[in-house]
This record gives sequence, C-alpha cells and structure tokens, in this order.
Amino acid sequence: MMKRYLWALLVPLLLNAAPDARKIFEESVRLFSLPNIGFLVEAEVEKPGGSQKRRFVVARHAGEAEKDLLIRFLAPSTLRCTTILTRERGNRVQTYVYFPSIGRVRIVPRSKENREAVGLGISYAELHAAGGRFLPVARTTFGKEPCYRIVKIGDDGEKRVYLIGTADRRLKKVEIYRGDRLVREVFIDKVGRVAGVTMVLAWHVIDRTKERTMRFRVDAATVTSDVPPSIFKTNRIKRCSSLPIARAGGEAAERSPAG
Repeated sequence: MMKRYLWALLVPLLLNAAPDARKIFEESVRLFSLPNIGFLVEAEVEKPGGSQKRRFVVARHAGEAEKDLLIRFLAPSTLRCTTILTRERGNRVQTYVYFPSIGRVRIVPRSKENREAVGLGISYAELHAAGGRFLPVARTTFGKEPCYRIVKIGDDGEKRVYLIGTADRRLKKVEIYRGDRLVREVFIDKVGRVAGVTMVLAWHVIDRTKERTMRFRVDAATVTSDVPPSIFKTNRIKRCSSLPIARAGGEAAERSPAG
C-alpha cells in the first residue's frame, strides 16, 4: 500500500521533470521572435565557381489560428520581385510563388514541398515546418555549451535536429537529414536585442548536396512590428512595391538597382 502511494506521488514529478520537446522548441530564440515582424536580409551565396549577393524582405504575421510568411526578393535582377507566400490555417498549409519573368503565380503542391524554395537554399517545407512529431528530448553539447537535442520528424519525411542551449534557450544549430544522409546544416552566427526582443541576426547554411554556403544577415535597422496584414493577400502577391520596410534606408534599398 505504501509503495503504491509513493508511486502515485512520484509519477507526476517524473513526468514534470522530463523536458517537453515542443515547448522548448517553441520557446527558443529563433528568426521570428515577434508574431508580427518584417525586416530586410542581405545574403551571399558562395560556391566553387564564385559568389552572388542577394537581398530580400521577410514579413510574418501570426494569429491564433493562422500564420503568414512572405519573402520578396529585391536583388539580384534575375530574382527581383520573385515572391514566396506561405499561409497556414490550422493544419492546412498552402505555398504560393510569384515568378515575375512569366507574370504567373504557382501553387506548390505538397508532393513538391521538398524542392528548394527559389533563391533561399532551403525547401518550401522548411519555411513553415508545420506538422510533424517530436521525439523525446536528449542532451548534448555544441562546442562546450550544454544543449537540448530536439528531433522533429516532419510530415515530409525529413528529420530536423535542433540544438538549443539549456541555459539561454537560444537556437545554436539545425541539421536537416534526408533518410540517414545529412543534407544541410544551419549555424546561428549572431543573436541580439532588436526592438526590445531577442532574435537571430545572422546565420549561414552549408548545403552538402550542392557544395555551397549561404550567408544571411538581418539589417537590424529595418526590423519592424508594423506589418500591414494586407501584404499577405494572395491577390497582392504580384505587387512588388508592397514591402514592410519601416525606414527610408530600406525603401532606398528597394529602389536601388539590383546587383
């Protein structure tokens, strides 16, 4: 009787002591630290044949039952005005891509979400990472820093491993596997305080399948929470002028020649 009583007391304590993978993941410091946020990103693609600079705007809106993500390229000229719009409504995700060269909007079917999102070096599925299941939390180190090892098996079949600091809950690294093969690594290079929140400001991606490295840097001066919901409407995806850049410098970047 006493053993049963002690077990009844210990089980809730043991359950509470086990860290929750989804909760740690959702609380970690990542790119989007605000429900509504917009900013300009400067990028460079490095590969054996040379390098190319890219510039694009990112905007996000998140409500209780909906999430919208918009990415619009400003440079180079071959990508300018190309736009990716991902809309989540509950468990339903729809991705639209506007190709200015043909003046058409394409819907990305679920069967093709593992393909690379145009100009970004990651797949369409990785943009929203909706669905999937988390495995039990493990512990590891990144460098000498203790980390949680969060494993998420996506609905697309890919495995994503997130290393998140146990002390600061900051994301350190992401590993993307296709089967047992490591295809991409994402390293967080800089985290800082902007507009009163902590967010990722610089990161780089090592693409092992295409032998290239992509470096990204957020222009901190352009970070804003003043993101108009109207820019996420599908009937406005072709409007290249609809950019959530709050400062004159960002607008100047939009108007500057692509290079």
